[in-house]
Amino acid sequence: MPTAPKGYLEQLQFAYDLGFRAWEDNGLGGQSPEMQEKIGTFVKEKGMALGVMVISGGHGIHFAKATPEEIAKLEQDMRKGVEVAKRTGQTCMTMIPGPRVKDVPLDEQIAGAVDVMKRCCDIVEDAGIILVQEPLSHGVTGGAPLLRSFEDGFKLCELVNRKSCKLLADFYHEGTIGNELLPNAEKTW
Repeated sequence: MPTAPKGYLEQLQFAYDLGFRAWEDNGLGGQSPEMQEKIGTFVKEKGMALGVMVISGGHGIHFAKATPEEIAKLEQDMRKGVEVAKRTGQTCMTMIPGPRVKDVPLDEQIAGAVDVMKRCCDIVEDAGIILVQEPLSHGVTGGAPLLRSFEDGFKLCELVNRKSCKLLADFYHEGTIGNELLPNAEKTW
């Protein structure tokens, strides 16, 4: 069985030659701007789609009670994501809206995260970027993630009510947590 080459563009070519027509790299934002441009050119020329990258891991910020300095950090992530999208052509980027706060009702925390999410949407929306909220089965910086199920993510997206805020329904995470996959997917569809 062949082994994928080490270079990034060579890996893309290898995947393309094997018939793959999409590529996802959560860490694409960490590539140099020059490499991002090369990746963008490659996928455009080959007709490949770029999947999500993580635009922000949330920095351990509790979105329901974010300080102006913390909001500025998130807004900086959004502006950087817009620049990556210009180079790569991406339209969907994963947004992790921080950790949960112990002893505060979850619905209150989700509702409290709406203003910060709308500010993030304000920055990315004109660039055609959709912030996809991914409920996670593992911890994030600061503890357990705010969104831990499709239902949590759906509630946040519904409250934000913007075309640039959607749910990334990752069945792996939903199942790993022990949530019922099909009933939860049907509830949020």
